[in-house]
Amino acid sequence: SKPDQMRAEIRPLLLADQLQPQDGPAKTATEWHVRVALIRQLLGPLYGRYQSEDLQPTIERVFGMMYRRGRPELGGMPGDVLIDDAPESLADVPYSIRYLSPLARAQKLDEVSAINNSIAMAQGLAAAGLSEAMDLIDSEQAMRVAADALGTPSKVLRDQKQLAAFRQSRAEQQQAQDQAAQQQQLQTMAADAAMKRAA
Repeated sequence: SKPDQMRAEIRPLLLADQLQPQDGPAKTATEWHVRVALIRQLLGPLYGRYQSEDLQPTIERVFGMMYRRGRPELGGMPGDVLIDDAPESLADVPYSIRYLSPLARAQKLDEVSAINNSIAMAQGLAAAGLSEAMDLIDSEQAMRVAADALGTPSKVLRDQKQLAAFRQSRAEQQQAQDQAAQQQQLQTMAADAAMKRAA
């Protein structure tokens, strides 16, 4: 029938035939990883064009209209101001749009895989005696990039100031423990010496 024929023509255009779950035995984690990578590869160009040709202009247009509202001097409609003026520190600074949809996050998972592969390779080289390979890895930045790609809420991660305070507190605790251990060792040595003298 004609509706079935139209459906059959539309499905390949929307890549629905490529995204169907595949029958057969249970897949290994590696097979699933390859399949997900293939799906992202198929959807990447489509999503990229959707972002650049539709989402980006629409968001910029709506933001511009909302910002001009209540500012006739900028060509906006009269009425209440919907978006306050930016602080001086952000005046004339271009803004960028960050997409948080599941597909946008899925595209960033390639970064996480690349980080994991790089760390694994550096660890392999370090285990083979080339310890300088690990010097290339900035573990803090790697963790921040991975957390961002995985969509980890920012309140879970310490910012630079909190991290510095935490590290200082940890260093002070370690120093106090070292001093306590040193005091304990000196007391033990003094007690041993006193027992030897008494004997």
